[in-house]
Order: sequence, then C-alpha cells, then structure tokens
Amino acid sequence: MIGALMIFPGQRALAASGCAAKQQSVQTQLSHACAQGNAARAEGLEKALAEITAHCRDDQLQADRERHIADKKNKLAQRQHELTQAQQTGNSE
Repeated sequence: MIGALMIFPGQRALAASGCAAKQQSVQTQLSHACAQGNAARAEGLEKALAEITAHCRDDQLQADRERHIADKKNKLAQRQHELTQAQQTGNSE
C-alpha cells in the first residue's frame, strides 16, 4: 500500500495541470462511460470536452481559483469577526 503512494522523480513533471488536467479528467470519465455503454453520459462528456478545448484558458482558471480563495478568506474573516463580537457581548448566536 505504501508503494502506491510513492512519487518517482520526474513524475510531477508528467502530471497535467490547469486546462490539460480538466481535459484529462473528462477524457478518463468519457472512456469509462463508453466502456460501460452509457451513451447519454458519453455524449454529455464529449460536449464538455469540446467546451474545455474551445474555451479553457490556464490564466483564467488560475484567476478563478484565486478569486474563490479570496472569497473564502473574506467569509472566514467575517465569521471570525462575528465570533469575536459574540464572545465580547456573551451572545451565543
């Protein structure tokens, strides 16, 4: 089991990222859907793959991820502020 978790040198360089990772993931799902004879799922995945190929940009994915992280950090800061206020007033809501 431990051997399955090992990463060999150079393996990271082969790992897809960004749009290539999305394409690879959808392609894998498409292969599985075809192997299982799930034509409706395969059709949807082919459509998704075409959309990724046509419109996916690595820089846009990175910007979206950064925006998502910033939103989560803002929400966390807001909740921490609310918690601090509640602790100061003794309000447990």
